[in-house]
Amino acid sequence: MTRFFVLLIMLLTINACGERIEPGQTSVEPVVVSGLTTTVVEPSAVQSRYVLPATVESSDRGLLTARLSGQVARILVSEGQVVQSGTTMLVLEGETATSELKSAEGMMTAAERQLDEAETYQKLAEATYSRYLMLRDAQAVTPHEFDKVLADRDAALQRHAATRAALAVSRAQRDTARVMANQATVKAPYDATVAEVLVDAGSTVLPGTPLFHLDRSGPWQVRVALPESLASGHKPGDSFRVEIPTLKKELTGRLTELLPTADPGSRTITAWLTLPEDASLQSGLFARVLMPEDADMMTLMVPSSAVVTRGQLTGVYVVEDSILHFRLVRTGTVHAEQIEIISGLRAGEEIIVADLAKARHGARLERSR
Repeated sequence: MTRFFVLLIMLLTINACGERIEPGQTSVEPVVVSGLTTTVVEPSAVQSRYVLPATVESSDRGLLTARLSGQVARILVSEGQVVQSGTTMLVLEGETATSELKSAEGMMTAAERQLDEAETYQKLAEATYSRYLMLRDAQAVTPHEFDKVLADRDAALQRHAATRAALAVSRAQRDTARVMANQATVKAPYDATVAEVLVDAGSTVLPGTPLFHLDRSGPWQVRVALPESLASGHKPGDSFRVEIPTLKKELTGRLTELLPTADPGSRTITAWLTLPEDASLQSGLFARVLMPEDADMMTLMVPSSAVVTRGQLTGVYVVEDSILHFRLVRTGTVHAEQIEIISGLRAGEEIIVADLAKARHGARLERSR
């Protein structure tokens, strides 16, 4: 009986608890931000232009090469260093050139000694000939004796001429060997900046081996490949805007040289623009040349202050039903304080243009009344 009442109480308890309980619903209010400036994006007419990649170069780049064989003993300059004309830049072991110089000097010394002997022999032969000439006139010597003395005089003259010519050759060889020995020390041929060192200490070089790239002191220029359609309308003296992104600078480049022929592969013509003096410029910097066109084009432009960059991502805050949405966009060229939006944004959309530090994705914009 007792067991029956216990079971009955348990059943009543379960039945009382069997009503379904709905899950809880928690509403989260978005963050509210205020004081943000917005604008509606509309198409704008801007002057269309080409943006062409270019490279900063020296107006006169030279290649310094080795003139003799040897092993690089010392490199005395580094890349980016400014050198004056005559500055020693590299030293070769130069053992071969030194031995050749010693050999040439020894040969020249022997030739000088032989010339001295030939001059002494010639003087003796001339004196003997003069005496025999007087004896012949006095009929004191036979014709055979006189002819022998004459032959000795002629042989002495020929020997003297031959030894004098040999000495001239020996001196030329000595001078050449001396120049080659001096070339074991490589010096700057003019005032320049060392753009690139092409060898290492200890390496072996042969005549013609590149050693250094030198940028001669002078104005900088940019090299750019112009499409054929653009190059035909320009001439030396024309000015173009040149951007140096690394230095965050914009300069004016003046067209100084335009190749007369086009590259058949790329259909472009190489041009050089001379830049104004600027100490921060360096050879090899990336540049952009802005080539304007005659016609205007319609494009979406937004203030530069509206664009947010996070690492490799670029975006803007779009306002939809008073809610902020961070949207990725693709940007194009810069016109004054405006940035072109190539994709990611449509005309008529509202964006945040100021106080972006307060903007949050998903926040509600409270507008001032």
